[in-house]
Formats: sequence, C-alpha cells, structure tokens
Amino acid sequence: MAKKKKPPGGKKSVRRTKPAKRRPRSSPRRSNGPRGLAAANRAEEVTSVNEELQSLNEEMQTVNHQLAQKVAELESTNSDLDNLLSITEVATILLDPDLRIKRFTDATAKLFRVIQSDIGRPLGDLARNFTDDDLLPDAQRVLRDLTPRAKEIQDTAGRSYLQRIVPYRTDDSHIGGVVIIITDVTDRREREQALTDYGVQLEKDVAQRTTQLEQLAYEMADLTEQERQRLGRALHDTLGQQLTAIGVLAATLKDHQENERTSAEVSEKLETSIEEAKRQIRALSKGLFPVDVDSQGLRIALEELAKETSSIYRISCRCECESAPPIESNFTATQLFLIAREATINAARHANATQLLIKLEETNGLRLTVEDNGRGLPKDPAGNSGMGLRIMRHRAELMGGTLQFDSIAGRGTRLILKLKSAK
Repeated sequence: MAKKKKPPGGKKSVRRTKPAKRRPRSSPRRSNGPRGLAAANRAEEVTSVNEELQSLNEEMQTVNHQLAQKVAELESTNSDLDNLLSITEVATILLDPDLRIKRFTDATAKLFRVIQSDIGRPLGDLARNFTDDDLLPDAQRVLRDLTPRAKEIQDTAGRSYLQRIVPYRTDDSHIGGVVIIITDVTDRREREQALTDYGVQLEKDVAQRTTQLEQLAYEMADLTEQERQRLGRALHDTLGQQLTAIGVLAATLKDHQENERTSAEVSEKLETSIEEAKRQIRALSKGLFPVDVDSQGLRIALEELAKETSSIYRISCRCECESAPPIESNFTATQLFLIAREATINAARHANATQLLIKLEETNGLRLTVEDNGRGLPKDPAGNSGMGLRIMRHRAELMGGTLQFDSIAGRGTRLILKLKSAK
C-alpha cells in the first residue's frame, strides 16, 4: 500500500474552516456572561462622565466669563479710585483694624512723611509735619467706640487744618478700620478773623459816630439856648424898651388930658394894654433867658416859674426845692428848667389842672417831679405824638437821664426825671 507524501517543510496541513459571522456592535450578544455585562456598564459610566465633564466645562466657561467681567469692573473701580485719590487736595489716610496704612492721597505727603512703600506700616511709625500727640490714641478710640472725632491742628508753617477721624465701614457694615481726613481751613479761618476784625472795627466806628452825634446834639442844644438868650435880650432891649417909652408917653398924655374924660379913658386903656404887653414880654424874655448858675440858681428859677404860673393861669402852683443840691452845669440846669416849664405849661393849658407841684430833690442822684391833678395823659404816653413830650424826652437823653410818666385818667399826671448825677 503506497504511503502518502508529506508536505514540504515537514509541517502538518491545516484544515481551513469557515469563519463565524460577527454580530453588530449595537446588538451584543447577551450570552457573553459576567464579563460582557461589566464591560457594558463601564461604557455607560464613561459616557455619563464625559457628559458631566462637558457640562462642567460649559459652567466653567460661564464662570470664567463672569469672573472676567468682575475683574474688568474691579479694575475700572480701582482706576477711578486711584484717580480720585491722586487729584484730591484733601489729605486722607485709610487704616486697617491694626491701624496700618492701606491707602493715602497725594496731599497726605504735605503733612505726613509717607511714600508708597509705607503701605502696611503702622501709623505710629510715620513722621508728621504737625503737632498732635493724641492722633494715635484718638484713632484707637474711634475704632473702639465707633464715634467720629474732630479737632483743629496747625502745621509747622502755621497753617490751620480740621482733622476728622471716622470709622471705615464696609458694604456689609463691617468695621474695616478708620479713615483720617485732614482739610486745610486756613483761608476760612482768615476770612472768619477778617470778618471778626471788621465787626469789631464796625462797633468802634458806630460807637465813635454815636459819640459824635451825641456831641452834636449837645452842641445843637447849646446853640439853641444861645439863640434863645439872644432873642430874649433882643426883645428886652428893643421892643421892651420901646413899649416902656410908649407907656411913659401914655402916662404923660393922661396927665395932660385929665379934664377931658374921653381922652383920659382912652389913655388909661392904652396904658393898661401897654403894661400887659410889657408883662407878657417880660415873661417871654424870662423864658428865653438862661438860668443863672449859682448854688441856688435853679431853685430860684423854679420858684419864679411856680409864681408866674399861678399868676398867669390862676391856679395853685407850689415849688418844693429846699433839699435840692446845687447844679454846677449851666447846660444841665437849663435843660431841667426847660423840662419843668414845658410840663407845667402843658398841665396848665391842656390838662384842666387846678393844682400843680414842682419838686426838685436828691434821691440816689437828682430827681425832678412835676405833678398835677388834671385829666391825665392817654393810655400810651410813649406813643403820643405831641411835640412837647418828644422835646422833653430829647432833653432828658441829652443829660443822660430817664423820663417817666405816671398817669391815671381823672387823677392827673406825674412826670419824673431821674439823673444819676446832680452835676
């Protein structure tokens, strides 16, 4: 039996079989067992993780965009703050809770010896161009009590500043330190001082002008009295003498015409009229003449005034001046007499008085009283527009005295003039 030949190479022949068909990946075989199930689970987990990573990546991109916006806003805010701090002329220092420097303006360098590298240094380490030993304790008190403090300071050049220390509050009302603000108020102080000096000078000017006006009023009153004296003398020396001569002629005419009854009656009436005119001129001249100034000059003048008032107006007028002190000033004596005469004439003419009292005495100064039993003054004598009352008040002010009126309807009026000195 013939043997079969071996193939070259001594290798055994391999029997080729038909390859099995592959199943689609989408439909894995369910009969792979535990290993296939684990692989499927891992694939699903990887897919889920990839999806989560993609979502986180999108969120990170959003956050990065928002962060970029915030950074841009912060840079803009910092730029604005830096510009504001650089252009402001108010010295300002921001300190942290440990009173270390956080920020400061350029104007701060005028008062503190501070540079940018000093940020973070304690406030107490800085040299100052002004004297304030309480700066650090005040800052500590503000930080502790949260109560602002303010005071004025001066630098070595003599300029004035207003120093304010206030708490530094953050947006969430947290206390982040203190702020020291130092404002130059030299110009304002200079203006205030100038205004004060002007007010003082104005008061001096007003006082000086008031004194000048009082002196002018005194001189005017004196000139008025001099004019009254001149008119009185002129009346006495001219018209009075002329009426005296006419009276003499009328008396002579009467003597020569005694046999003629009608002519005698006419001459008698003429003589009576002339005597009345002479009496009135004497009264007018006496009112214009000054008061003789001696130890009893004013007292005698007031007694004569009382007598003439009784004679002219047919009323009772008394004068009580025995305790009156001597008046050394002609001006004062004249003004007192004129006030007494004005009050007496007003009472006799307008108040329907039947009794008058003129009293001059010394009671803590000089006191002149004119009292009547007439119908009294209106309820508001101060507001009375009568010229006589205004003149009497003016004369009293010229002497530095006070004038008062007491009046009750139906009971009369009492005028009281008080002077601190009788001289």
